[in-house]
Amino acid sequence: MLDRIRRSPGDITSPGPGKAIERYIELTKRGASSWDLSAIPAGRLHGLSRYASSVRARAVADLAEPRRMATPVAFAAAMRTRAADEAIEVFDMLMSDLARISANLVAKQRMRTLGDLDVAAVMLREAWITLSHAAADPEGDVPASTSSTSPPCTRPHVPSANWPGPRPRPSPPS
Repeated sequence: MLDRIRRSPGDITSPGPGKAIERYIELTKRGASSWDLSAIPAGRLHGLSRYASSVRARAVADLAEPRRMATPVAFAAAMRTRAADEAIEVFDMLMSDLARISANLVAKQRMRTLGDLDVAAVMLREAWITLSHAAADPEGDVPASTSSTSPPCTRPHVPSANWPGPRPRPSPPS
């Protein structure tokens, strides 16, 4: 029992928090919360618990009788609190991993849509240039001048001399 309970579940996967909670429940079933250990100094309990955590169960079984019983009792009393903390920690690490993975997926998805947004911005710019040139001609007919040109999405990109910014990428072929 000692060897099985003293190792905290280290896998940060979906079964990890369940294993950690099962470990806590198993330690709680031992009844350590109901034991009155107030007569034993806290440093002594801590030392016995630390010893039980670091040696194999066979070494504890080879101890003299009073210490053989006191060591697992101190271990169970101290490990109950530690097991609860570790269960919360494993759950927190799992949720942090899931949040990080989700954020990365959202960022990748956003990067995939940026190309579409760039194409749409170029099309909107070309439409604005066409409309502004048609509206600048006082004698021109705006609907007639815009319908005579091909739609911006099929027209090859020709940078305008009036455009102050960097040259946008050409529209991909449809």
